[in-house]
Amino acid sequence: MEYSKPSVMNDRRGEHNGHQKTQERHHRHLATGFSITLAACYGPSDPDYSPSGQVRDAQTMEGIPGIEVCAVQQTYSYCETTDTYGNYSLNVSPDIHYDDYQICVEDIDGTENGSYQSQCATVEAHTEFPYVSFDLTSEK
Repeated sequence: MEYSKPSVMNDRRGEHNGHQKTQERHHRHLATGFSITLAACYGPSDPDYSPSGQVRDAQTMEGIPGIEVCAVQQTYSYCETTDTYGNYSLNVSPDIHYDDYQICVEDIDGTENGSYQSQCATVEAHTEFPYVSFDLTSEK
């Protein structure tokens, strides 16, 4: 359904108030220009921003389940564990991609799936669809 704004009439002559319409047009363009400027400077805000990837054993190249994967940035941290196939997806705050951040992996299940060394990788600011995979070396 399309909404149309009622016309503004001049009380004395029954004509459209041209000054009022010019102001309305100016405000509409100002709001649109402001939105475009924000998107150009800071990138669009994406509520579904989800860095993802896979954690594998460097020797066998098989996915490792139960590895903790964290997105870390200054005072912000969000963690998940890898699934049965070593895959992960982090449902982080969409604001995290405005600055560089790290994705770090750590073996938290002890020796259940073997013992692996921790690693971190840096994701650069404004990376749209980050896919970060890790090949972990077994600790012996």
